[in-house]
Amino acid sequence: MRLPRSLILVPVGAALLVAGITGCADSDDGTSSACATLPRGLAPKGSGPDAYTMVLRVNKAADVKALSSEPLRSRITDRDILLINTEYRTMTPKKATPILESLRDAFPCNRIAALNGLSPEKNKPGYIFSLAGNPDLDGVVVDWEKSTWEETGKGAWSESLGVNLDRADEELRRISKKIAAGPGKPQTRVGLATEYQDGWNYAALGRELVLLNRELDKGFLGYQLIQSQNRCGGTQTTDSIAEVAEAIRSQYGELARGGPEPGTPYGIGPEVINHLGFEISFSANPKAGSGLAVVRDSASEAARCSKEVLGTGSGALIYWATPAAIEKMLKTPTGKKLRPE
Repeated sequence: MRLPRSLILVPVGAALLVAGITGCADSDDGTSSACATLPRGLAPKGSGPDAYTMVLRVNKAADVKALSSEPLRSRITDRDILLINTEYRTMTPKKATPILESLRDAFPCNRIAALNGLSPEKNKPGYIFSLAGNPDLDGVVVDWEKSTWEETGKGAWSESLGVNLDRADEELRRISKKIAAGPGKPQTRVGLATEYQDGWNYAALGRELVLLNRELDKGFLGYQLIQSQNRCGGTQTTDSIAEVAEAIRSQYGELARGGPEPGTPYGIGPEVINHLGFEISFSANPKAGSGLAVVRDSASEAARCSKEVLGTGSGALIYWATPAAIEKMLKTPTGKKLRPE
């Protein structure tokens, strides 16, 4: 038997919350094991291995089996997050639901989120409402980038932050209404996996997420995952992933104090920074020269970049990688220090 979701995932604004809550889950041998207290944000406050939180991509049922099998299963902590990629080429809502159920059975203490596209077609990959309203789901995160926008027939992508603020608010409100319409108190946050654009103030998007999520629950702040994968290491003409993380965390510092827009009526507080994560993409068998980080970058490079991001004070890393690549990354000397065996 597994516990009701409300005893495993904390409804942040509810009376149950003090600093967090621990639940118990029945293990395979019938004994009871306590779940760790879950952070309010993507990652707990702190730095280094103590804050290190992996957001692990799940494309298909085989990924659930790989993640829940040794030697990888024992390296996954309760605070790590499983992210169901509903945009995967063979995914549909009908297939996503049993994957969610399998993840809940295999990881009774962990949070589970869905990465959705903007498609209005419910029987195809990237359906905007996929899994929305499911009580086992902690978050619906929208893939906010040029290809997702244009491939769903919404017109030309804009590099204007103002235009994207308006567009994101409209699309996220559609999802939040779907969540709010479900039975009982909303358990699911909304968030963005945002394309990285030089010159954007990501705290402005973060503010929109806070305001929208507070309409679902006054304790929700929403998640923002920055698509920073192409900056792992950086070049002479681009900032490194650590520099990107530092810059965006600085923007979020304004948000915590009440910005970034003049006249913001209140400061959101420093914990909003812990609702921010950065993406690293890599392969178990990298191919040098590829234009795609998920093909080009190695497990060793991913471990190095993870350490660099953690050095900025960020704790959440979104890994766009297969379970085999994750396992290989955690076996590197740096990976072993980030997540001791």
